[in-house]
Amino acid sequence: MASGRSKQLKSRSTILLETYPNQNGPTNSAKDSGIQITSMKAMILSFWISLTGSFQPQVGENDHRDSMCGAQDIRCGTSGLTVRKPVLFVAQPQAAPADAHHLYARPDDLADSGLSWRQGLLQYNSEAKGNPLGLCPAYQLYRDRTYGTYGRLVDRFGFERVYILSAGWGLIRADFLTPYYDITFSRSAELYKRRGPADRYLDFRMLPDRTEEEVIFFGSKDYLPLFCDLTNALRSRKIVYYNSAHAPQVPGCVPKRFETTTRTNWQYECADAFLNGALSAP
Repeated sequence: MASGRSKQLKSRSTILLETYPNQNGPTNSAKDSGIQITSMKAMILSFWISLTGSFQPQVGENDHRDSMCGAQDIRCGTSGLTVRKPVLFVAQPQAAPADAHHLYARPDDLADSGLSWRQGLLQYNSEAKGNPLGLCPAYQLYRDRTYGTYGRLVDRFGFERVYILSAGWGLIRADFLTPYYDITFSRSAELYKRRGPADRYLDFRMLPDRTEEEVIFFGSKDYLPLFCDLTNALRSRKIVYYNSAHAPQVPGCVPKRFETTTRTNWQYECADAFLNGALSAP
């Protein structure tokens, strides 16, 4: 981490971070002080949040899976999505533990209508009035107890400027209504949750290619290939923060090391430093 008084980051910047659904209910983060990026048009959050310890599946106010944010079986009917049976989106349904009460599916599997779950979710976001399934905005599926990064970023910059990089759905806007899922790139996760580098996903790519601001990425190395793939059409400068001993291979990007002794979820500390104006300009 930079010492002394850090330089303010350039006003024309776009932030990118890393995600995995956590198991705590959504909260309202208080607005905080720090640097202002007045012309920033997009952020991508890409954090790895462990399912172990204090991180539990995101639940809604009723605090049970069948009515939590997006834990429903999102059936793709001809008129959109309907709730029939609880579904859990995972990377490898065939490897998931037996569960008579839930349906396991991949985002790009076909539903009864012939549409994929992904297509149905996009249709739901476009057409559903009043959010009848009670899905959560994407950023509420991700919360870290220590820093409250996602809420703070949305509070500071607004929904239209914050995007989520998700191993399950791709690059989605912070307010995109999203079902709970259990998919990650982490090699330490259980097999059925683990997305492989060659697995076929038709990831959303909602950050416009015409974005001209600098892009700043906070995220673990496991998510870098997806980040590079979904932002390769951007011609703006892309800054990638990392904390390993050696810079990652990120073609077309500028790697910048974040000095910290933290090894697990260091991205939150880095993003928090950014929000507090403690990062030096790249």
